[in-house]
Amino acid sequence: MVICGLSYVDLKDGNVIGRFWGFLLHETNCSEAYAWRHLSSVRKLAYIIGLNVSGFKSVCGYRTRDKCIALYLNGFRNKMMVSYYEGWWIFTHDKSQKIFIDLVRVHEQYGAGYTDYLFAAIKKHIDKHRPETRLSKRRAVNDFLRIVTSNFLNLGELHCLQQPDVLNDFLEHAHKIELNSVKEKEHCEEAFDRAWTAMMLVVNEIFIDEGVFPIQSYRPAFENYKNLVDGDILEEKNRKEIFGLISNIPNSIPDEEAANELYRRINSDLSGVVEACERAREQILRNFRQRQDAAKRALDTTKYSLASDDERKYMDLCRLWGENPYATTDDYDFENLYKVQKSFAYEKLGLLDSSTLLPFIYLIISEVPAVTKSWFLGHVLTDKHGQNFGFSAEAGTAEGKKPRRGPANEQQIISFTAKATQYMNEIYELTSEARAYLTSIGDPASKYTLLTTPTGVTRPTNLKRISGMGSEKNKKSLLANEISQQFKKRGEEVLKRVTLKAMRKTSAVIVYFETSSVHAMSEALGHKNFDSKLLDKYLPASIRNFYLGKWVRLFQSGIIFESLKNSDYLLDAMAIDTLDELNEFIKNHRLKPLPPQMNLKNWMPVNERLETDSSLTGIIPISPDLCTLFLAIVSAVRTGSIEVNNIPEKFSSWFQAATYVSHAVELYHSGELEIVSQEVADIFSRAELNTRLAAKISGMLVEELAA
Repeated sequence: MVICGLSYVDLKDGNVIGRFWGFLLHETNCSEAYAWRHLSSVRKLAYIIGLNVSGFKSVCGYRTRDKCIALYLNGFRNKMMVSYYEGWWIFTHDKSQKIFIDLVRVHEQYGAGYTDYLFAAIKKHIDKHRPETRLSKRRAVNDFLRIVTSNFLNLGELHCLQQPDVLNDFLEHAHKIELNSVKEKEHCEEAFDRAWTAMMLVVNEIFIDEGVFPIQSYRPAFENYKNLVDGDILEEKNRKEIFGLISNIPNSIPDEEAANELYRRINSDLSGVVEACERAREQILRNFRQRQDAAKRALDTTKYSLASDDERKYMDLCRLWGENPYATTDDYDFENLYKVQKSFAYEKLGLLDSSTLLPFIYLIISEVPAVTKSWFLGHVLTDKHGQNFGFSAEAGTAEGKKPRRGPANEQQIISFTAKATQYMNEIYELTSEARAYLTSIGDPASKYTLLTTPTGVTRPTNLKRISGMGSEKNKKSLLANEISQQFKKRGEEVLKRVTLKAMRKTSAVIVYFETSSVHAMSEALGHKNFDSKLLDKYLPASIRNFYLGKWVRLFQSGIIFESLKNSDYLLDAMAIDTLDELNEFIKNHRLKPLPPQMNLKNWMPVNERLETDSSLTGIIPISPDLCTLFLAIVSAVRTGSIEVNNIPEKFSSWFQAATYVSHAVELYHSGELEIVSQEVADIFSRAELNTRLAAKISGMLVEELAA
């Protein structure tokens, strides 16, 4: 009414509904089916505003679309209002991305002229950035404009910000108000701090550098959020967790036992999600293949004749859909073609929708953490000539882009595991129907790997966004139901945590637990180069701090060992009280158990030796410190009257090595053996028995055997 300058009296004209249909077709970019839904809604509510729709069927329709467009264009229309309702969009050069800048309140409060001036400045700056960066800039711009329009109600008030000191005072005041709001709502202060910093960067880059506001007389100082030292206080305040894993990560890990328990919990949670994904995957594939099979059986007269009435109806529906998928979205035409309503067809056929591929995507990321959301959403199967290049099942590789790496390094080839390759093939199987339809109508979306439909029966397109399992649209999905059943009481909590990023981080953290290597974790994540700062986003601080502390403690033990190696108080200084601690220390000094070929029986007469390849050799690292330890172990076993067969299995190799070396040196000195070097013999000969060390080891052995 505003655009066409109509009054309520004009609504009695039977052609007004036709003009509205023409407006929807000409001025909006929605599909005809979506425009028709709007028109139908207006028709149902026409009596409220007195709109004449008595001739609706003759005036509106697909056959009269051109007539209705002409009816709209030939009448009065306010082009300024059309421009206002169109909004403020920034398009990329290839039209592949469009970004909406919310200037509605700016237009209402400051007028069209100032809005156009401001939009030109914003567009000029945002056009310089890559698509991913543009989105973050857009968010910061919209947030800042929300704050400005809330405080300055007209253009006269806004002119106050042309004074540098007033601009600074306003920014500092706005920061306090926004921060207090965050605290009242118990939102994450750290996240707010990051968002505010990003917004201030945009203020300087766009509003100040482009001349909208004056150069500041000084940079305002904002209060920064700092983590509290005591982790328990954070938990009591219910601080929102920024570092997202499927499992909840404690703020600190006190000891090895707690670290092992955390690893088991993370592994268990990830395995639980994977199991739920596998069950959902199997059911989705079963439904799809059952539909394909039913469509074939409908053409087999023998099988069709043997089927029950319900089975025939299902087979007919599968056949009709298979022959002509996505034919129409009009309710009447759909029911006329498929003999059922759209909702029934969607539920009965298990058609492709926004949640169908989720189990497969999560499973691939659990197998290959190098795959990211942006890589997956942008992954294409074919090039512009229709040639396959994005995925090779034979080679087990997939080629895609990680835009954040920059144009020079964004192309990435990822090696897939056998399971990941299978899941990828299944994605192509499930999207084959939609892909064939898009190819037949020449839609370029057919090249993308991930396809979807809003309602299962509407026109398919490429998947542009993947929400977490806690989102409203995914909560009722098959996968969400499987996850809830898997975790029972914890189901709702886990659903909120399961996202693609959380799945990727969790898989990477497990790699770190199993390898204790940040380099291995970085490689699993597909990072081009190792970057400790980048890795901080994936490895929780509590886990990294614990393992860093562990390596520091081992290093300190090594220093103590070297400085007190000849002292009776060596073990006390190293705080070694149990055999496990002693074993860990020796293990970290790289002494490995003897290979079977180096059994003492090989020193027996020839007819009593083990049958073995004489060319095999074993190497034992020798140092004065280890020789002292060898002598102490042998003495502890003998003085404690411990039988060799009763020595705990995990320590018997050390006794074997000690006996082996001492016996080899004795044979060398007697001239019976020549394979021991003089250096080794001298080292062993200089080693002296440390009685205190031997007594402590003997006591620990006796205690272990008595346990």
